[in-house]
Amino acid sequence: MILMKTSTGLLLAAIFCLVSGLISYATATGQAVIGPHPVSLEAQRVAIADSTFWWVGSFLVAAIVVRVVARKRKAKAAT
Repeated sequence: MILMKTSTGLLLAAIFCLVSGLISYATATGQAVIGPHPVSLEAQRVAIADSTFWWVGSFLVAAIVVRVVARKRKAKAAT
C-alpha cells in the first residue's frame, strides 16, 4: 500500500514539475544573467525545457518502477 502511495506521489511531483516548467517557459523574459554575460530568451527557454523534460522523465520512470515493484509484491503475497 505504501508503494502505491509513493507512486502516486511521484506522479503528482511529475505533474507539478510539468506545470511549473510550462509557466517558467511561458514567462521567460531573457533577462537571466549567468556570470558577466546575459542569456538570450531562446537559450533561457531551451534550458527550461531541457530541465523540465529530465525532471518529469525521471519522476515518471521512478513512478513506473515503484508501481511494478508494488504489483510484484502484491502478487507474491497472494500466493
